[in-house]
Amino acid sequence: MNVAKLLKHKLLKPAVRRLKPKRNLIVVLGMHRSGTSALTEALAKSQLPINLGEKLLGAKKENPRGFFEDVRVVKANQAFYDEFDSDYLQPWKLPDDSVNRGVEQIRKVWQALEREKINLIKDPRLCVTLPQWKFAWRHDVKPVYIHIWRHPTQVAESLWRRGEVSKSVAEKNWIYHIKSALKNADLKRSVFVLHSDLIEQPHETINKVCSEISRLTGWKFSETSVDSIDKTLVTRDVQEIFENPETKELWEALVRFNTSRDPKILSTILRDGL
Repeated sequence: MNVAKLLKHKLLKPAVRRLKPKRNLIVVLGMHRSGTSALTEALAKSQLPINLGEKLLGAKKENPRGFFEDVRVVKANQAFYDEFDSDYLQPWKLPDDSVNRGVEQIRKVWQALEREKINLIKDPRLCVTLPQWKFAWRHDVKPVYIHIWRHPTQVAESLWRRGEVSKSVAEKNWIYHIKSALKNADLKRSVFVLHSDLIEQPHETINKVCSEISRLTGWKFSETSVDSIDKTLVTRDVQEIFENPETKELWEALVRFNTSRDPKILSTILRDGL
């Protein structure tokens, strides 16, 4: 059998299909009220070929400029939580074996996103549900993970002012989301951002993030003028009083990592577990 006939042989068709190029996908990860919307808006306005799609969650009082989240992603993540009688404020209620369950709806949503060539997804719940999404996209994607970290007392204050949860529970939620994102993402394909840098130095921060995305994806990048960060949404005059010693310890470790970029710091965080 010559080479041409061999390539057409039905036994080789699956192998040939696997050779199609993998798609780039940006996944924004961060705790609720941590600036994921501001970051995603800025990335969407950059020179990178970002496609968020058209089925985005509408603006609300807490995010008057919008959430920049695909409604289907949010619904699929919430349906996963609902299956285990959990919610985004108590994700630790998910059972240990949930990683192997609840994939079918997420797979269907991913197939729709793929057809629409959407290449950035964002929802704070992704910190927790990322294993299900990774199973859905299998080997078809080269993901880049953007982690954004906001000071936990600011996050807790924001959630508390909205009447959603106590500050103590908010801190527990912050710890769970940060550690889940670090555990579930590929840290070698991750970019890390401090919320304070995004607010205080938006131009430098966004261009640095875009440069890292360009390096990891091969997308062309030219410097972007950034004017999209809404500083009125920042929770100010928050006392740095931690409800939980573990919260303080984790935050200080993240700040040290942001300065040194020493991977041993993240390894220590992950070794401590959720």
